[in-house]
Amino acid sequence: MAVYTVLEREDIEAFIAPFGIGPLVDFEGIAAGIENTNYFISTDQSDFGSETHTDTLRHFVLTIYENIELVELAFYTELTTQLNLNGLPVPCPITDSNSRALQTLQDKPATLVPKISGEHPTQPTLQQCQILGTALAAIHHVCVDYHLEHDNEHDLQWLADTITLISPQIETADKQLLADEIQHFQAIHQNFPELPRAVIHGDLFRDNALFDGNDLSGIIDFNSAGNGYLLYDLAVVVNDWCSEHDGCLNEDKASALLASYQVVRPLSIDEKNLWNDFLRIAAVRFWVSRLQAKLAPALEHRPGSLLELKDPQEYKNILLQRRFHNPQSLQ
Repeated sequence: MAVYTVLEREDIEAFIAPFGIGPLVDFEGIAAGIENTNYFISTDQSDFGSETHTDTLRHFVLTIYENIELVELAFYTELTTQLNLNGLPVPCPITDSNSRALQTLQDKPATLVPKISGEHPTQPTLQQCQILGTALAAIHHVCVDYHLEHDNEHDLQWLADTITLISPQIETADKQLLADEIQHFQAIHQNFPELPRAVIHGDLFRDNALFDGNDLSGIIDFNSAGNGYLLYDLAVVVNDWCSEHDGCLNEDKASALLASYQVVRPLSIDEKNLWNDFLRIAAVRFWVSRLQAKLAPALEHRPGSLLELKDPQEYKNILLQRRFHNPQSLQ
């Protein structure tokens, strides 16, 4: 169970008191976390009249950050707050009576965020892909306009360094494949300096989005957000949301997602021409991170943390499909 900081009822009652969200009704530690401690909490809203909330209970997620600097957390809070203020379905930390979102609990940073309803789509529908494409483009617009800056921990240098580190443990053919892909993308990085960049989500997989039916209720987990190519962020999404089990691209879903994205943010000619190249590098990034988690898990995870191992072969298959079975060119 990923609850590293154990809280008693009185700890939580004292923590939520300045937020004015009503008395604590119930709380429960969340076992699904990996790096942080999370609790679901419910408060009594019966004394708060509302035309939009008929339920007497409201639900929140209390997160205690076990391994993150306060300056990092301040960035994530600013980013999600700005996206939320622009009408996007991005939950952000609520503020206390002194307008402070960032708190401390047992000498660790902590936030309180409204719990979002919905489910993670396991088999996204065409309509869900369309809606997500629109939302991602809107996120990119806000990030471009807001001019936030934040170093990306999983940039090209990280990728090259990690490949070097795990190379002794992988097969020769895989070493060569990764070397070829890195060299290919380094050339793109050097030859196309004007490709649109901003802060990107970086990890918008299906398990970081919540839907009520075909309604997008929330986009979560911006802890991988940082400076990057907008096209890369789009490629990460398409590789996850629009791939079949063998790694082959589902053209109908990909076309629906890309079309809705471009209604909000049309891609440049260079971005269209480089589309398959970015699908490849996005596949490499997650193949490598999964290899790292399998072969050298101590590099990014503190001792005692729970590590969800995902199959590296899935993203190797996606890469091979993108290399040898190019998707239709973008129009």
